[in-house]
Amino acid sequence: MPRPTGIHCSPRTRGWTRGDRPVRTRGDLLAARLDLTTAHLSAGEWEGALEQITIITATSTGHRTASITQRARRLLPMLGTTRAAPARRIRDQLTQLDTSPSPTPLAG
Repeated sequence: MPRPTGIHCSPRTRGWTRGDRPVRTRGDLLAARLDLTTAHLSAGEWEGALEQITIITATSTGHRTASITQRARRLLPMLGTTRAAPARRIRDQLTQLDTSPSPTPLAG
């Protein structure tokens, strides 16, 4: 039986801070979150994908590079035609993704 996606992928984001000091850049962490999102979407795990997308889209543009925004938008086709509530919220967040600053800091 395959392990749940979150358990399988979570080691990728572990250990990215040492105390208060980041070991990786926020861009690296956002890229890892996009990888997690892709895994969740591939498995039809809408809630897990929504959690990651919410963090990604809430990140200020000062930390969310153009490539992260482009990668996030490329996830839209993975949603297909599902009408599940979390998938609709993901679709809304990705569709409204722009370059305006967000007041929400990057969650760890």
